[in-house]
Amino acid sequence: MTTPCAVVILTCIAAAVFGSGSEYDVCKTRSLKASFTFGGRDVFCSPTAIRRDTAGRIYILDSLNHRIVVCNEQGEVIDHLGMIGSGPGEFLEPMDLDIGPSSRLYVADTGNNRIQILDSCGAPICIIPVGHPIRALSVAPDSTLYAVSSPSIGRHLIDVYDDGGNRLGSFGSFLIDQWRRPYISDALNRASVNVSPSGEILVGRWTIPQIARYDSCGNLLSSISVRGPEVHDNRHWFFSMAQNRICADDRLQITDPTVQDFINDVIAACCDGQPHGVIQLADVDSYGGRIYGLVRGVLYEYDSSGSFLHRYALLRDTGEPALIHRIWIDTDGTLFGLDMMHTYRCYIYHIPA
Repeated sequence: MTTPCAVVILTCIAAAVFGSGSEYDVCKTRSLKASFTFGGRDVFCSPTAIRRDTAGRIYILDSLNHRIVVCNEQGEVIDHLGMIGSGPGEFLEPMDLDIGPSSRLYVADTGNNRIQILDSCGAPICIIPVGHPIRALSVAPDSTLYAVSSPSIGRHLIDVYDDGGNRLGSFGSFLIDQWRRPYISDALNRASVNVSPSGEILVGRWTIPQIARYDSCGNLLSSISVRGPEVHDNRHWFFSMAQNRICADDRLQITDPTVQDFINDVIAACCDGQPHGVIQLADVDSYGGRIYGLVRGVLYEYDSSGSFLHRYALLRDTGEPALIHRIWIDTDGTLFGLDMMHTYRCYIYHIPA
């Protein structure tokens, strides 16, 4: 059973997270309609990341097909990179992708517990073994690599590497530590990461609506708490996730009173005392000095100080809601959105100036 001290610590964390930030303003709600869409279930199987290089080639990480799909600007497939496996240039359910200097591809090879660096044709350059599943990474203009760590192996949320694979350090704190429940702890501490053009590192918590801003040295600059109608829309998600994660450990049973107490304690701390679940802050990015957080297919926009600007409902080209799970914004304001669970399509938008 969890100790009173642990519950107090978690409750204090939740109060800090939910007790600050910009308030949602319904008058600032807008919509963005996709100007172009491509892909689908006949092309992808759970696309999890997308990038465009300076030559206009679009790279989509096709996770459950264990490969990178290369498309032209018309969305036509022109190449496939990689295949299932554990050798150099092979992948096992990769989860994230970025493009660094010299058009190098940085891939979170999640199922193989490593990061791979490839050239633009998919030839291996460097393999970085990390010892745990990497679900998110981002590369700075100077080739510094930032990857989300795991509480099962480290003390900090973000690990930092050079382009040779050497670990330079780490920063950021986990929401909670292992607490002898590794499945719950890893799920709570998942995050997305993106390096802004100014060099700031943006970290979006996967299970709480918070964007943290760090400088290149890992110093926390500020935090933005995302507030809006999506915050409590995902009812019972967290409770179900907690049950499934615990049951995945055959040493534990959900009928065990201590396990029930643990679930209740985490819900009380991380859901602001409400049993209706935790949203997924699915992705973060920046453009033109503004910061964006993606929550259940809705894009929240903030200025550099963290003040709320707009909430954009992302729509398909047909005008229906697009259930976008991952985003990436290019330097010209083009927003690429991926539906990685339903249509398996890529939607292209243009951020207003």
